[in-house]
Amino acid sequence: MGKNFKWWASYLLLFVAMFFCVRFLVAKKDQLLLLCHIPWQNVLIVIVLTVIFVIVNAYSSAELTRSFGVRLTTKEWIGLSCVTMMLNQFLPAKSGFLPRAVYMKEKYNFLYSTFFAAYLGFYVFLFMTASAMGIFFLYITYFSKGILHFKLLMFFCSVLFLSFVFLVICDIADRFKLNIKFLKDVLAGLTFFNRQWKLLLKLLAMNVLCTFILAARLYFIFGSFCKTPDFVGTLIIANVVFLSVVTSFTPGNLGIKEIVLTLCFTMIGASVVEGAMVSLIDRVVTTLVFIFMGGVSWLLLFSGARKKDIGLAVDP
Repeated sequence: MGKNFKWWASYLLLFVAMFFCVRFLVAKKDQLLLLCHIPWQNVLIVIVLTVIFVIVNAYSSAELTRSFGVRLTTKEWIGLSCVTMMLNQFLPAKSGFLPRAVYMKEKYNFLYSTFFAAYLGFYVFLFMTASAMGIFFLYITYFSKGILHFKLLMFFCSVLFLSFVFLVICDIADRFKLNIKFLKDVLAGLTFFNRQWKLLLKLLAMNVLCTFILAARLYFIFGSFCKTPDFVGTLIIANVVFLSVVTSFTPGNLGIKEIVLTLCFTMIGASVVEGAMVSLIDRVVTTLVFIFMGGVSWLLLFSGARKKDIGLAVDP
């Protein structure tokens, strides 16, 4: 019942977010014609940056998997991540992890719950890093231009503060032996990284790189149809988007990400229409890249004889 409720709530939230997004796009359809004049070179750059983002993200997962003694081939660590990203575009609550979990269990006898617990612990550090980076780039903007985006500063400070509060809650749960599965999984992940701090730094470095890649993607999209954007500003927005994508309340964070992007761009001086165009282009490009790379990866990993090898059930 609980799982079904989460799925229905996720799709309901998606419907509401998409309703307002479509309503806005219809109202501004004349201004959105600027999308037809975007230089193809910029689109190509955005596609390449998206592919690089996928590969870096996949390598990060491969490094975490290797720490558990499982060495995936290049085809596997890229392919599994591509399949996961593709399915996450359509399934709520990051359910795209399921095929990866089945593959790892059947081929390597690897319990994915262990991997997932480590990821939960890593997310705590990821929230803290992204919020700290956001605060840092906000102060760069303030000291270089005298502009303080107070709402964004409060957002990042709140996320950072709540991350520390969550760590205290986890510590209390551990001390009093509270039997709460989610907290126990997070604690297991935090304990794992306490012993693997070099791996933690490596993973955080790769996520910082992903943030810069995302910022570069937004920079080239924004620069395609309006004034030259501020790269530090896109770095600030990239950290907000990163935090929203990690939570992923709807399939692929569809609708939520677009609203967040639009609002953030208005905070750094862009118009609502410009912010909406950036979010629309980013969504179209990433979805097409994820579907293409994920589809090819699915055929390579799960089709033909490989289905028998890993024991996946296939509909007739």
